[in-house]
Amino acid sequence: MARAYGAAGGSLTTNESRGKFGKAGFHGHEGEVQTARLLAAAFRGDPDVLLFHDLRVPERGDGRPERGNGQIDHIIVRGHRIIVLDSKRWRAGRIVTVPFLGTFRGWRRFRPADKHTVGMAVDRLSCYLPPGCRVRGALLVQVAGKGKLDLRFYRPRDGVTAISADNLAPLKTMLGGPARSDPAVSAAIHSLLIRPAA
Repeated sequence: MARAYGAAGGSLTTNESRGKFGKAGFHGHEGEVQTARLLAAAFRGDPDVLLFHDLRVPERGDGRPERGNGQIDHIIVRGHRIIVLDSKRWRAGRIVTVPFLGTFRGWRRFRPADKHTVGMAVDRLSCYLPPGCRVRGALLVQVAGKGKLDLRFYRPRDGVTAISADNLAPLKTMLGGPARSDPAVSAAIHSLLIRPAA
């Protein structure tokens, strides 16, 4: 059975977050909790997988201040293969990335789909972890409300993979075959948990 650490959506339950994000923070919290449930079910029979929820992005090595909230929703680990996973809840529709123009939902520009946060977290984590780790990024997108979400023509920035919540097979492919956990890797990631107790 996969082991899980941290509190999914925990950063979105503080009074500061409620004031800053309002209703969007509530929906974000619900999305992160649902993603944690989906991951637990998907990796239920896999003792090699470690699931981490609600983590800080490692600090920059140059001492410059962080931009953004510096938070990672989920990290999945199998051996030296690591996935930085961001949870999203988007309304139904077709999400299409048009080269040089950006991403659209239907005919309207959809700026939340073009954020650079996962790529930045992947870069920072790659420098933070022991040598030999392979860190990749993914967005797990759930449908908010009714309808279908079409991600076939969506290309997130920085080589991040977009995955629909109703098909987690790409995550398993990204993690590859069985691999024993490395205590140095799991300890390094564990130290980034915002709330270590699950």
